[in-house]
Amino acid sequence: MLASKTISPQRPAQGTQSLALAQPRSGSKSARFSQIIGQGWFKRILFLTSDLLMVFLAHEVAQRLTLHWLGISSAVFDPPRYSLFYLPFFASIFYFSGGYKEFDFRRPERELELGFKAVSFYFLVLLAANFVLFKYWEFSRYLVACWYIATLVFALGGRFILRGLYVQMWKHGLARQVALVIGSYDRLNSLHEKLAVQRHSRHEVIGALLHDGACGSLPNTSPWPVLGAAQDWEEISRRRQVQCLLMSLSDLENGELRFQNMFRECTRQGIRIELYSEVFSAQEFTHHRDEFSGYFRFSSRPQWARSIHLGLKVLGEMFIGIVGSIVALLVVPFVALFLKLEDGGPVFYRREFVDCDGEVRYYLKFRSMVQHADKRLNEDRELKVRFTEKHKLEDDPRVLRTGRILRKFSIDELPQFFSVLQGRLAFIGPRVISKEESLRYGEFLPKLLSVKPGMTGYWQVMGRQNTDYDERIRMDMFYIDHWSLWLDLMIFAKTFWKVLRAEGAY
Repeated sequence: MLASKTISPQRPAQGTQSLALAQPRSGSKSARFSQIIGQGWFKRILFLTSDLLMVFLAHEVAQRLTLHWLGISSAVFDPPRYSLFYLPFFASIFYFSGGYKEFDFRRPERELELGFKAVSFYFLVLLAANFVLFKYWEFSRYLVACWYIATLVFALGGRFILRGLYVQMWKHGLARQVALVIGSYDRLNSLHEKLAVQRHSRHEVIGALLHDGACGSLPNTSPWPVLGAAQDWEEISRRRQVQCLLMSLSDLENGELRFQNMFRECTRQGIRIELYSEVFSAQEFTHHRDEFSGYFRFSSRPQWARSIHLGLKVLGEMFIGIVGSIVALLVVPFVALFLKLEDGGPVFYRREFVDCDGEVRYYLKFRSMVQHADKRLNEDRELKVRFTEKHKLEDDPRVLRTGRILRKFSIDELPQFFSVLQGRLAFIGPRVISKEESLRYGEFLPKLLSVKPGMTGYWQVMGRQNTDYDERIRMDMFYIDHWSLWLDLMIFAKTFWKVLRAEGAY
């Protein structure tokens, strides 16, 4: 696994908004505040406080629910001063689960996975402990069930609120770490692309140092400003107050002794080193350190766990397909009425897509454009050129007034649930592409077609209008490489949030 996979460079990929804002002046109160809230110990205290507060609030809410709504007697509530037992016990479970390691290097779906497993394990152990330590005290099973559900919601909610606050602070230049990238030039663009896909802005990358020292013959496409050669790292780090070095693992092979000395010096100066590798960037691995040799052993995740995730995904999408199809049928009369009143055309539009077998098939959408919109696109050369860039058009003149409303609230997507119910589309998956678009995927096309396309996906919730087409492809590849049920749950939650906020397509 990439040690630096959740770190975003200072300059975003083409088409995205820059997150690099003015930093607080060194020595000012803002700079000291930014430095404090960016420290690992401060984040651990913050997350610990949040966890303890949320599990306490969840317990109080569960007690009131069972007392007033279910009519459970207070005689079966917890013994006096029970919080002195369950609060430190909860914190210890999260600590041993790795919940207080820096969240900066943990992707959101991993936070969700960790929180769900830690809370579930906590309540299993808590029930067992109650039988031993409080065996003469009667506990209500309804109270425990409500407490468990409330703790899942509150504890995970508190952690994601804190993550969101830090993301906003990073965007405003607070609590970020000043970083240097060290590697050969041909790896800079590759690293930049991988990091930009995840929109993580914890590091303020001030520039790059090259191993080959070819600073004078660089093209203008370098993602970061080149500040010098790798041997200049110490002087530049001291002058620019660098806190972290991001280094390519493959670039260390021809100079291990020199870099060992460099690592020791970084340790002495308190500079963190993060190694990234192309080898482990494409797949999810578990890893363990061999204490005898100092090597790391990598292995794939258990196949049974992936099979369970796939089974749950199929069941979940079947349920979503049924519910979504019912909703689509209910809104058909209203959509049909407005479309007939506006231009009298058909209600549905058949959209082509390339299936996993490479064949062209079709799914339905509510029509949001004028009749014969595809013909008009092909006849308008300027419009066609604009469309070819992203296969999307901002301020598309072909969109109807009714269509703009349908798109804003994503109502035009509802008929796709028929295809989800039939098993032709997934609810969450890579982007649906046309035959024309498939030519742009090149060598990545077989990988894309190995997974069923989805109504929504990683690109829709992370990029949408702020990405160019090449970055969409990278986002599709990222999703396929890092797929898990937890990632799908994060995409589902973000999709739901965007629909509530009416962030539909343009």
